[in-house]
Amino acid sequence: MTEAKPTPGPVEICTCLHGLYRVDIMAHEGRKSVATVVVKRPPVNRDMEAEDYPEGWANAHLIAEAFNVHHETGLTPRQLAEQRAEMIAALERLLRRAESLIAAGKGLPFKPSFGMLVIEWLREVAKEGK
Repeated sequence: MTEAKPTPGPVEICTCLHGLYRVDIMAHEGRKSVATVVVKRPPVNRDMEAEDYPEGWANAHLIAEAFNVHHETGLTPRQLAEQRAEMIAALERLLRRAESLIAAGKGLPFKPSFGMLVIEWLREVAKEGK
């Protein structure tokens, strides 16, 4: 069985199909709708106005962004998260190795001042990743 692939991107949010209450996330190629998202709650009666639904807009933007990042990278959000975790782990290993070389008095294969800058940068990256 062939693995299904998502609609080719890029995609954009289109407000033209459903009036006030919903938006479509449309693929540029073939103008296909890949998702419809509620962005306003319809009024309960004629005397009321539609109620804004900010989470709907946030969801629409997130869905569109996920499609576009997949289109740009060829990776799913899960694959990107796994790749990010692998990169952070590799940076942490590099940091530990650099620190052990310095502690052993062996230094680094570049100027110490640059090495310390690299170590500080790696520490910041590791903190941001957690």
